[in-house]
Amino acid sequence: MDATWEYEKGTNLGDPITFDNIEIINNFEVMVRKAGEFNSCYLLGCYFGNLYLLDSKTLKYTKYVELEEYVFLD
Repeated sequence: MDATWEYEKGTNLGDPITFDNIEIINNFEVMVRKAGEFNSCYLLGCYFGNLYLLDSKTLKYTKYVELEEYVFLD
């Protein structure tokens, strides 16, 4: 999960998010910081460059995709 994640669809919990924006509460519950506020959600999984979260208030899932690092040649 140590990557930069870009919002793709679902409840927008912040864009982009990084591991620095995520506070782990227990095994599956996490808090995502957006504009100084924390949003509670559940970690559904991290598969093939996709991060899936479930908003604990609306019970709707959110999908984030891993941002690729681009190396520019001089």
